[in-house]
Formats: sequence, structure tokens, C-alpha cells
Amino acid sequence: MQLIDIIPNLTEENNELEYKGILNRDNTLSWLKTVDGFANAEGGVFYVGVEDKTLKLIGYDQKSLDGEKLFFHNELSNHFSIMPSYFIETIPYKINNSIRYIIKITINESSKKPLILRHQGMPMIYVRRDGFTSPATEEEIRNMVLNSDFPSFDK
Repeated sequence: MQLIDIIPNLTEENNELEYKGILNRDNTLSWLKTVDGFANAEGGVFYVGVEDKTLKLIGYDQKSLDGEKLFFHNELSNHFSIMPSYFIETIPYKINNSIRYIIKITINESSKKPLILRHQGMPMIYVRRDGFTSPATEEEIRNMVLNSDFPSFDK
């Protein structure tokens, strides 16, 4: 079963859309940078439990689902001093007479840019562009700071 079977009209990954089969526990940077990139760009939707190339549903049972959502929240708390704004939805689907779930995480554009991801003690800033998450350039970081809602030094 594929994602398009339960949510029609979805496209391939782009600036506002990302798919992950799992939240990799051995390499959290692989998906934390996507969260940072969405927050530092225009926001985006992150589906977990969906293979990114085939859009095949992997999904979770109820017990695994709760653990995955808690893991996501805890990792964000551990790696961001300013939490990205997000909303989690669970999408049920039926396969072989059992209910499974995928996770839809909407990451909102941050008003306090740049959001800094700290991984292994290193500060990192990512942006989402051209369907990929990449380190922000110096110019992009300057523009984020200038256009942020942080109070200016004058205030």
C-alpha cells in the first residue's frame, strides 16, 4: 500500500514536503536537519512511516506510534534551544485487518530565525531549498536575522 492510496494528490518531495520511513535513532541529524530546514524556510510537512522513494507505507502499530511521537518531541527538546513550532497528526489506515498509522508532522515557519540545531555540541543552521535540506549560506543567515521577529538592539 502506498501513501497515495490514503491521501490522493501528494507529490514527490519538494520544498514543503518530506518523507521518512523511520526516525533514525542512530543518525538523528538525518531528520533533525529537515525540521530545522523547514522552520528556517517557509515551513513544511514531514510524513514519517513512508518510504521516501516509493511512498510505500511502513506505518506503526499503536504502541510504536506513541513511542515514535515521544521520541520526536524529546529529540527536538534536546537539540533546539528554541523549539520549532509543530503539529502532529496520526493518519490511520487498514491493512490485513489491522490498523496501522503514519505520522504527519507540520513544521511551521519560525518567526525567530535562524533556528539553530545543536548536534554533538556543534551549532548548525539548515534551510530547505529545491526539495533538499542544506546548510544555510552566510547571506541566508544574515537575511534570516534581519527579517526575524527578535527585538533589535535599539529596543
